Amino acid sequence: GNKSLEPKNVVYLTIEQAMADFAIFIDWFRTDRGCPIDGCKTVLFGGSYGGMLAAWFRLKYPHLSVGALAASAPVDFYPGKHKQEAFWNATMHTFRKYGGGGQGGGAV
Repeated sequence: GNKSLEPKNVVYLTIEQAMADFAIFIDWFRTDRGCPIDGCKTVLFGGSYGGMLAAWFRLKYPHLSVGALAASAPVDFYPGKHKQEAFWNATMHTFRKYGGGGQGGGAV
């Protein structure tokens, strides 16, 4: 909501918190629907950031879903591997080549 970006609340805007919130939601949803323990199978779908969350969610909470589709999800970004820089450079190359020109792009 409107208070998410207040300094005291920013600490909750993490990948770990997003997954924990979704785990709580899945549990609540199943309980609300009266699903048995092995009922209401859940498959996760996501693209880009949502895809990364879907894939990581399967690793952290494998008991809450039966599968995940992670489209265009750069999930192998780990500290010290320098893949973030390569991804950023590729993104900026594409933007510089195809972005701009009145399409919402500008100088970077």
